[in-house]
Amino acid sequence: MMAACSNSPSATSPTASSTVVQQDVNSPASARERFEVRVRQDIERITPKLQEEQRQSNYTYRAEYSGTYSYDIQQSNSIVSPFVGVAEYRIRWYANNRYVQDMSIKTRYVYQDGEWVLKEALRYIDGKPDTDPDSIGGPRWVASLFE
Repeated sequence: MMAACSNSPSATSPTASSTVVQQDVNSPASARERFEVRVRQDIERITPKLQEEQRQSNYTYRAEYSGTYSYDIQQSNSIVSPFVGVAEYRIRWYANNRYVQDMSIKTRYVYQDGEWVLKEALRYIDGKPDTDPDSIGGPRWVASLFE
């Protein structure tokens, strides 16, 4: 519909046309499509960074993306952020090149002006968030994955 409106001759004013585009950008279908794109971009961004080694004491840690993710989008009551999205990326955790356990990185995004903005990312171990700022794999590490 957007392409047909922008490519067809019309007697409508530019303001009316941009209103149609703005409404389309904020439609649930458009928000979902854009979220799926954002999730795929974030997977491409974090996958190589997960493999970078982190050292603490006599241990070397790294992670790898398992190839599995899930997401959910909810409509909000906010005019500024009409949608909130949550994505969960499954990762495998290694210490000294030995598999330790599966974990996840959960992210929270808000939809503003047609773009998904990352608001929070945390690693979850056994369903609990790792909020310790000094831990290997803690909030600073997770935030650096998305930069």
